[in-house]
Amino acid sequence: MMNRNDSKVFVVGIDGGCPELIRDWTEKGELPNIKMLMKDGASGELWSTIFPMTSTAWASFMTGKNPGKHGIFDFIIRERNSYRFYPITSYPRKGEIIWNLIGGMNKRTTIVNVPLTYPPYIANGALISGYPTPESKKDYTFPKELLTEIENEIGDYHIQYKIEFNDNNGREFLDHVKYIVEKRALATKYLMNHKKWDFFMVHFQATDWIQHLFWKYMDENHPDHNSNSPIYLKNAVLSIYRCVDRKIGEFLNELDGETYKIVMSDHGFGCLNKVVYLNNFFRRIGVLHFKKSFKYFLFKLGFTRENIYNSLLKLNLASLIPKYRDKKSEVFRFFLGLSDVNWNRTKVFSVGSNGQIFINLKGREPDGIVENGEEYSRLREEMIRILERLKDPENNQRIFDKIYRKEEVYSGPYAYKAPDIVGLMTRYNQELNFNSTKILGTSPEFLSGYHRMNGFILLNGPEVRKEREVSDVRIVDIAPTILYLMNVPIPEDMDGRPILEAFEENYIKSHQVEYTRYIPKATQKHERLNGELEEEIKRRLKSLGYFS
Repeated sequence: MMNRNDSKVFVVGIDGGCPELIRDWTEKGELPNIKMLMKDGASGELWSTIFPMTSTAWASFMTGKNPGKHGIFDFIIRERNSYRFYPITSYPRKGEIIWNLIGGMNKRTTIVNVPLTYPPYIANGALISGYPTPESKKDYTFPKELLTEIENEIGDYHIQYKIEFNDNNGREFLDHVKYIVEKRALATKYLMNHKKWDFFMVHFQATDWIQHLFWKYMDENHPDHNSNSPIYLKNAVLSIYRCVDRKIGEFLNELDGETYKIVMSDHGFGCLNKVVYLNNFFRRIGVLHFKKSFKYFLFKLGFTRENIYNSLLKLNLASLIPKYRDKKSEVFRFFLGLSDVNWNRTKVFSVGSNGQIFINLKGREPDGIVENGEEYSRLREEMIRILERLKDPENNQRIFDKIYRKEEVYSGPYAYKAPDIVGLMTRYNQELNFNSTKILGTSPEFLSGYHRMNGFILLNGPEVRKEREVSDVRIVDIAPTILYLMNVPIPEDMDGRPILEAFEENYIKSHQVEYTRYIPKATQKHERLNGELEEEIKRRLKSLGYFS
């Protein structure tokens, strides 16, 4: 057996990898490479963060900590002393990152397109950043010259899809996504063979994209399922899973039997019934108010993105919908937004991709009106009671799976940034923008699938038990497991624990779990670098139209 100090770990992240689909399709022989790894290893469900979304979950994966310790609760983050929000990047994330902990121990790491890695930095190795990298820039690799090296080898490179999906361009969109998967795999194989590494991770976001947009074609129980849809639409989700499985097979051909392999997802997937406009609900019950303006007047008359999109589709004018993602921000500015809220009269508001609900607290918010203490507690409890009873009138289903107070879910120095009320939804999804005058509606983004709490985990390699089913695994457990395999001490403040039940007893007895308070200097440098980049990132986002 290889010396533990020489252990290598190779991780494939399948964003939104759905355990129900993976189990079904492996049994049917549709995913032969994943099936082989499962048969020779340990696998099971992996529980995500609350909320189960890409940004929050992958931040918990890379730090081994709950969001209260790394500070990422959504795809967006608030500008200081403001009600304005902007897309998340790597700089607000706190906590030691697993590959910098590994790199700080003089081991080499290579990272390909893992979310929340822009702007790119790595302690000891190579990195191509992932979502939400602005592709208008060419600064998403570390070192910077790595992008030129890769493009000289494989041609142009995309991190995110560029074509905006609608119901009329499914084949074009699918081909575009498969092209991105192919390029990502080519870059991965090039780096596997041309860079020295001890830890390697590649992330595929295509599975997440395709399930969001094509779930209704596959799922006969989806309210918008059309049994007459073309077969390529019905098989779209499976086709992308097959594509990723083939790439896993290609990676395995480059790996030796002594390398530990991990295949994992950040959350699962399922049917999205409808989208919820929580701020419209708050407006109707009188806890949120708008300024009287021309945009608000148009909003009340039905000038919304949902109505305009639907009208264009009915008139066969889908070509007028912005085709490219970077044009969407130009459309948003014509519609009602958070800047139109009258904060001097608003007590409760929601900003986020799920059920992130905030109290407009005096002293914390720029124009807060709710007193801390008794008024805050009374209002929060009242809102929880109201939201727990909120149902879809068409099927009598509750909108929220579960509602928490923030202190029930998060702990740590950044828990104060969390929403006051944590309303977990899976069959429903919140629309951040005021795209409709309704409380419940269809998605203007053509979404038909959404995240679930249960993801997927697979471990394979020397001393991993064969055909072993693991349970009660959380996404925060993966980082300490990797550190354990690589003989890197686990920081004491990680919330996760090594998945010891996946390994043979003799291995566990001969390899003790080691914890530490020490932070490698390379990681400390990364924290300083993140702080220095904050203003530069804001300037870049402003140039892209995120700030007025």
